[in-house]
Amino acid sequence: MYDSILRAELEDDALRLARLTVLAKAFSEATVETMRLRAPEDPHEPNLVHHVEDILFGVLQALQSGATLVLADCDWQVLVELLNCVIENGIALPFCIPDLRKMKTVDNRNSGPVANLRPGDHGDLIAVREDFAMQAYRHRLSRLSESRMVNVGSLLKAALEEAQKSSPHIREASADIILTSTRVRTIDTIDLDTVRVDPFRWTNRKPLKPRMHIIVLGGLRSIA
Repeated sequence: MYDSILRAELEDDALRLARLTVLAKAFSEATVETMRLRAPEDPHEPNLVHHVEDILFGVLQALQSGATLVLADCDWQVLVELLNCVIENGIALPFCIPDLRKMKTVDNRNSGPVANLRPGDHGDLIAVREDFAMQAYRHRLSRLSESRMVNVGSLLKAALEEAQKSSPHIREASADIILTSTRVRTIDTIDLDTVRVDPFRWTNRKPLKPRMHIIVLGGLRSIA
C-alpha cells in the first residue's frame, strides 16, 4: 500500500488526520470517555489526538502488511465516528480506513466467546503460553484469518469447549470476552462525494482499496 510514500510521511499523516477529526469534534462524549488516557481524578484533559493517532497507526500497519487488525470495541467505535466525521465534513484521507459502520458486534455467525485468562504477571503469561492445551486452543483460533467461509461462532464455541476439557486453567477462566471476526471494505478519498478539507494534498494519491480482516474484542457489559 502506498509503497511510493515513505512510512514516516504516512505516520505523520495519521497524526494530521487525528488532529483534523478531533478539531471537527468527531467523537461523542461517550467515546471521549473511553479514550481517556489519564486516571479519572486527573484534572488534565485526555489526549484524544494521541489515542486516535495510535488507532490509525494500527490501521496503517495492517494495510501495509496484510495483517488482521485487532481492536477493542471502544476503538471500533472511534473508527466509526471518525469515518462519519470525514464523510460529513468532506475531509480527505491519507490512506484508506476500514468501514465498520455496518459491522455487528454480536452476530451468531461472526461472534463468540473466548477464555479470559487474566495472567497476573509475566510468569503467569509464560506458563499459559507453554501449556499444551493453550497451544492447541491458540492454533484453532488462528483459523479465523484463514478462510472467509469459516463460521466464527461455531469455531469459537467448539474451540473453547475442547480447551476446557483439556485444561483446568481454561475451564476455571471466565468466558466473558466476545470476539467478532469479519472482513470489511475500506473507504478512501475517491469514495467521498465532495472533499472540502485537504490541506496536505491527499487527493493527489491513487490508492489501492483492499478488504481488511477485522477482529473486535469486547466484554458482555460493554456490548450490552
